Amino acid sequence: MASIWQHPKSKFLTACYTDRDGRRIKRSTKQTKRAKALAIALEFERVEQLARRGTLSTLQLQKVFNDLAEKTTGDTIMTPSVEKYLEEWLTNVNAKNSEATAERYGHTVDLFLKYLEDKKRLPMTGITSAHIEGFLSWRLKQNVAPRTASVDIKTLSIAFHRAERHGVILKNPVTAVDPPKVVSSEREPFTDEDVKKLLDTVGFKSEWFTLIMMGIFTGARLGDCARMK
Repeated sequence: MASIWQHPKSKFLTACYTDRDGRRIKRSTKQTKRAKALAIALEFERVEQLARRGTLSTLQLQKVFNDLAEKTTGDTIMTPSVEKYLEEWLTNVNAKNSEATAERYGHTVDLFLKYLEDKKRLPMTGITSAHIEGFLSWRLKQNVAPRTASVDIKTLSIAFHRAERHGVILKNPVTAVDPPKVVSSEREPFTDEDVKKLLDTVGFKSEWFTLIMMGIFTGARLGDCARMK
């Protein structure tokens, strides 16, 4: 049975009701009057019961909640779609991070939306740990390295953690997913004989000769050596 509750530090009453999965949910009604708050709580629970019987889709349920909130409070609780939210998140990433980071995050988002297909239009609240697990399995079936798949999962976790902090979702679904096990490998350094073979192969006049020599004497990665001025 739906009820209302008030947090000691909030002036607004909270609706307490059972959702379609049998979980007890708390959601602010943005109301200070008990009668209006209770009416909202009862409506929330009624709609969830309809959804449990399969007479409402997720998007329809979200629309009903939004209409109810607008009628009673003049506010909206419609959460953005997964596609729209992640696009907005990437805009912030591009403004605050390096080009390489933005490109890496954007690649993961593109893959995740491709995996979701039509589900990318679901509200952010419609994404569960099952979707994340499915995405991880999908990536591994593409024969990507476990470390690469793990980076994808960490990237999604950053995006969903931001949504959690901003109140868009109640909990980050990525935290329930265990990343794939990554097998570490050790690399042995080149011997003097190895280096000599490399230099003899590329020749003294080659740009590679200079890069190899810089790598030997500085210990820097070849990519970093190539960007040195």
